[in-house]
Amino acid sequence: MWVNAAGDPSAATEVMDDTKWKGVSTYVTERTAITKLPFVTNFSTGNGYGFYKNGEQISLLDWNNRSISDALPTYRYIIEDGEGNQLTADLDVGDAYYGGNSLIVRGTMKKDVPSTMKMYSAKLPACEQMVFTTAAKTKGAEVALDAVLTLDDGTEVVLEGDKKAGEEWTVISYDTSELAGKTIRTISYRMTAAEDVSGLQLRFGNITMLEPGTEEKAVISDVQVLDSEFDEDAMYAGVRLSWKSDVQADYYEVYRINQDGTKSLLGVSNTESFYINTLPRTDETNKSTFRVVPVNALQEEGTGSDVTMDWPDNSLPKAAFAADVTLAKPGDKITFTSLCSPNTEKVTWTLKGSDTESAEGDTVTVSYAQEGIYPVALKAENSSGSADATSEVYIIITNKASDGLKLLSQGAATEADTFVNENEAPEFAVDGDKSKKWCATGSAPHEITIDLGSVQAVSAVDVYHAEAGGESADMNTKSYAIYTSEDGAAFEEVRSVTKNTAGNTHDAFAPVNAQYVKLVINKPTQGSDSAARIYEVEVYGLSEKLD
Repeated sequence: MWVNAAGDPSAATEVMDDTKWKGVSTYVTERTAITKLPFVTNFSTGNGYGFYKNGEQISLLDWNNRSISDALPTYRYIIEDGEGNQLTADLDVGDAYYGGNSLIVRGTMKKDVPSTMKMYSAKLPACEQMVFTTAAKTKGAEVALDAVLTLDDGTEVVLEGDKKAGEEWTVISYDTSELAGKTIRTISYRMTAAEDVSGLQLRFGNITMLEPGTEEKAVISDVQVLDSEFDEDAMYAGVRLSWKSDVQADYYEVYRINQDGTKSLLGVSNTESFYINTLPRTDETNKSTFRVVPVNALQEEGTGSDVTMDWPDNSLPKAAFAADVTLAKPGDKITFTSLCSPNTEKVTWTLKGSDTESAEGDTVTVSYAQEGIYPVALKAENSSGSADATSEVYIIITNKASDGLKLLSQGAATEADTFVNENEAPEFAVDGDKSKKWCATGSAPHEITIDLGSVQAVSAVDVYHAEAGGESADMNTKSYAIYTSEDGAAFEEVRSVTKNTAGNTHDAFAPVNAQYVKLVINKPTQGSDSAARIYEVEVYGLSEKLD
């Protein structure tokens, strides 16, 4: 897109066909943001599949924080190969010096035959005794890395590195004494292998140019938990931190202090604040300690500081359950599922009137031989205590359900608080076509109400969310509730779901008589998108009232 089909901004672009693109760079002269010291890049794109510090991986977690992305090469990529050499370049997520990325050069090199890679455009005044280092590593052969700098007057200066890049990360230094008072216009590297090599991998992890003695070590103070929010089981938290730094650090590393005294990286910021998303609870202390550590451009740590956050006490279990069917004929199989909190160690069921009146385990399947109304009770236990969930009128067994439950909602009248346009109106949520949807935008909650036409027995609702219509799973409704009403004025909640991720959901509840069924979308997606996308709502029950 930005360069051309050849992936080389210096390549000729006269010949064009359906597969060749001249690229934006053909028409736009390069500009540069590298105009003053310090210039430091770790080739970070602001994301990664792990986090590295001084070449060592300190976190296995995926991360994404564009605020700590770096200045990437201006020219992607211009390599002038010596005879017999054939090199290509790209950004790599498999290794890094600091952050999550490095610049990798791959290919074949002949012994003592140089190739030169033009990396950056600059307008950078050099100072006396300017510090200039490059962190690099190779696989396949040692490589000499000489810096090739074009100056403001058009002259070219070659600075030899004080050591060669080897299999471990190597920090190569350059003597810059002849650059004082001059302005650097381009930064390139001349690469020379110590032996013939095919399958060479040369990684650039860091380039540092700065004035000596200017990098201070910051001191952190006043670390605060500005805000915290916990899920309903108090197993995950969102935490907003802030702190003060006596001088501006290049990076602020945020750690969690583990029970054994070790620390785990949670993320890195370049400002005096950080948000920790979905922090898992990892121990039973009801506390988490966070440490903020400042790091300067030389990757030297300053003085960090800690703060401790209290978790809600969730030692007691929470009891809840669901069934796949609540309105059935005699002899039908009904499966009950525990919805107890994750800290539950034992689940005991009491199912009076069924063929298994007492059972243990997360699921149990039973049947009822006689017509009637049956209660369900569940007891959740762990070492801290127990909790009970009971419904006196949960299962209704009737011969009226001999032909199974009926789909009551298809083609029914609908109303919604809002919808995008006539092609995404509420009636498309009950038309039986799962390629069409009701879509509502704006601030949540969003509501759709279905009028069944008369009061009927209702016991289950199936919802087809975004993924069911072919959209991303990230757009599936996360939190919603189902309400019913006989008169359309007084509604009663029959089911609430707060942590859904599925594209299709089935919610059975204690059977009720209702003419109106309302679906309320409290959190429309898994992320921050506030648009509700519902491809179908199916209401099931009997086409008559319950006695």
